[in-house]
Amino acid sequence: MAKSIVPLTERPKDSSLPTKKPAHAQPDPDRVIPHLAVRALVSLGAVDACLDAVDGPNAHGALWAMRYMHDRKTVDGLIRKLGAIRSPDLRRDILATLIRLYYREADYKGVWWGIRPENIGPYYDAVEWDQSPRIGAVITSAVLDADPETASYLRAELARHRVSLNGLPTRPEVVTVSEKEAPVVVPKADPKNPNQIGNMPYEGAAKRALARRGNTAKGKALFKAQSCGACHTDADGQTLKGPHMVDIGKRYSAAELVESILKPSVKIAQGFETYLFEMTNGKTFTGFVVSESARAVLVRDASGLQRELKLSQIESRTIQKQSLMPEGIVNNLTPEELADLIAYLQSLTGSDESPKKSDARMMDLSSNAAGAA
Repeated sequence: MAKSIVPLTERPKDSSLPTKKPAHAQPDPDRVIPHLAVRALVSLGAVDACLDAVDGPNAHGALWAMRYMHDRKTVDGLIRKLGAIRSPDLRRDILATLIRLYYREADYKGVWWGIRPENIGPYYDAVEWDQSPRIGAVITSAVLDADPETASYLRAELARHRVSLNGLPTRPEVVTVSEKEAPVVVPKADPKNPNQIGNMPYEGAAKRALARRGNTAKGKALFKAQSCGACHTDADGQTLKGPHMVDIGKRYSAAELVESILKPSVKIAQGFETYLFEMTNGKTFTGFVVSESARAVLVRDASGLQRELKLSQIESRTIQKQSLMPEGIVNNLTPEELADLIAYLQSLTGSDESPKKSDARMMDLSSNAAGAA
């Protein structure tokens, strides 16, 4: 039943919004059915139906309904959507929905709130709930990682909902400065160092890395030093670049991660296939699609830099068998340092699991994989 209600949350295509000011005081008959549909979905607790609709034409109504669904399943689902959806506008709407869910209305204690007009909404007595810290972490990461326009929008939403997050800088100018993208440079191995991965066969490097218990903290530092962050996100809320790593530790074993790093073209993550774009002016560009709108495609190339291609100027696009991730990205590391990087990736489980437990699981997986090798 809920799935059949979701389409009713959208206004009729030929309807028009009130033009007089203030808009909220004007008659708007076309809003009645969508409003009733949203209230019905909220009453039914139709989280699953709304989450299913986020990727479709009824995304606006589905998100509208979920703004009132203070349920862990709602927060889980919206954060998962952030890890998969590439449309900047839809991602922004999801983040705005999460901001709306940061607070809930306090429990009614049997005392009338009074008749004096209030304009502090959306809650009269806003209180945090058990998902507030998680939402706050995602929004903080999103604001710090966003382009100036998106960061400004999210800050305005935070102010409108009176949400203050400790992790955000207080000066607006801190987030209005756009960070320049630096190209990924494949490091070279020192030819005099036989212990570096670039100077040894794949089998030997993999076996040594899998036989060692890595250090998660050192691995996190290597994730940054090796420019992994140029194409991969490792925290919820960050702008989607390449394959999302937030829960990579649950989806890949240590052996699979080693293979993906040393031989990136063996398995290519779905949705991040490399495309060759041939343009009408004869130029060609290679990369994976970051996002696509009605007028342009945003492509990230092998250097980690983004380029916008106008749809009207694309002659053809062809999928390639070669991964965009360059081979040799860890050529300058030893297998033991690679083990540290793998330990960090294994610790990314999308949960609050401690690094110590992740290191232990890494050891177990490594031992099994090494034995199989």
